Formats: sequence, C-alpha cells, structure tokens
Amino acid sequence: MDAIHHEIWLRTLFFRKLYRDFAERPPQPSIFGLFEQFRFRSSVNVWYKSCLVRNLAQISQCFVNKVLHCKCRAGNEHEFLVFEILSPARDCTALVVLTDILRASDSRDKSVTSHPVSLKMYSEILSRPSDDCHPALDCLEVVVKGTYQELYITKKWGKYDILRTLTYPCASARPSADQLCALLEAVKTHGGDINIDGIQCSWYANTVFLALQDIFPGGIVVPGRKEMKKGMHKGVKVSIEGGVNGLHQKYSQQIEDHYAV
Repeated sequence: MDAIHHEIWLRTLFFRKLYRDFAERPPQPSIFGLFEQFRFRSSVNVWYKSCLVRNLAQISQCFVNKVLHCKCRAGNEHEFLVFEILSPARDCTALVVLTDILRASDSRDKSVTSHPVSLKMYSEILSRPSDDCHPALDCLEVVVKGTYQELYITKKWGKYDILRTLTYPCASARPSADQLCALLEAVKTHGGDINIDGIQCSWYANTVFLALQDIFPGGIVVPGRKEMKKGMHKGVKVSIEGGVNGLHQKYSQQIEDHYAV
C-alpha cells in the first residue's frame, strides 16, 4: 500500500470511529435549567424559581460529582467555582459555573459597573475581622460537558488555575442540584454590605467550597499546585475565612422553604 492510500485508509478508520462513538453516545437528557441544548445564565434565585422547581423530582436525582475552585491568571485574578453535576442516569454531566455578577457581566452592559479598590479601602478590608463577610452577588452559567458550549468557559475566562478540587465518591452524601441551590441562596443572604470588585469573589468561592465540606462531609479535597493563591489580590492576602459560621442553620431553613413551595 503506497503512502497516499495508507493516509486515506487511516482517515477512513478515524471517521468511522468518530461516527461510531457519536452514534453510541446516549441521548442527552432534557432537564430545564440544567441539561439544555444552549448555554443557560441566571442568578441563583431565578435558577431555582424558574427552572429547578419545575423538575424537582428529576433535579433531586442530579448529584454534584466534583467542585473546582478556579482562579484566573491575568486581569483581576478573579476566583470562581465550577460544579460538575451528573444526570439521573449518570451518563451526562452539566457544568455549572458560579461567580459574582460584577465579573460575569459583559463589559458592554452599562447597567453593571465595576468598583476599583483604593489603597484606603484595601487597608480597611484587611483590618476587618474574618466574620465581616463580603456580599455574594451571584451569577451562574450552565453548559453540558462534552458539547461545543463547553468551549465557552475557556474562551470567556481565558487561562486559569485550579486551586483545589472537591470530589464526592459515589458512596458519600453528596449534594443534589436542589440542595446545592439551597446552599447558594443561603450564602447569598449571609454576606454584609461591602461591594468591592476583585475581593468578594474570593470570599464567595471560599465560603461555598468550605460550606459544602461542612454540610456534606465525605468529599475528598485535593489541593492544586497554586492553592496558596486563593484570596491573593494585587499581591495582598485578603481575609476570606470565617464565612461558614452560622451557614448550616441558614441552609436548613432554606431547604424547608424550598420544599414548602
């Protein structure tokens, strides 16, 4: 077989395998607000009230498999979380990207402004006790893993590091999607009134990450090579600890409110 025919043969095998893998892939489930054809974006409150509550029976069977605490390498060193949520049949994964609305909003959106941090305000923040938390101006975006929509995450955030990973084994008490939503709503009402761009995202990501470990124990945390960078902004370490105090009770109340709807 000459080189040209060999190349044609290899390409034929490749496309046959590609078609076979595509044909054998199970159909994507259709769950509004979690497993959709297009990218979905909203606040946590809207995510629950407009989407999850409609399919609570299915949503309660979609469990968090993994949580990634990420940090952008450039710009404002923004921190955010990525949740991998399994479908009820465990054959499809949704990616839920959770962040604060200041950084998630398009720069062309004039209704959202960015608040730069002055040296005076920075020193005031650093001098505050850890329990004096920052507000959770949450925003989430949902895509299905393995689809072209997943590329949106990389394109939007650029290069970023995974600071640490929380993985829930099958036998652990991992949170369902509706339980995760209840926790996020509890965190949203847990912060104070400080609204400073570039700082509250670190508190938010850290608080949600630690609260998951506290309320749903049994997960395995693996630190990344650059975990020490969490809470670092402009070369200064910002206080992001203490946010989980009292969250367990707020979460329990939020769960009661959800199921009372």
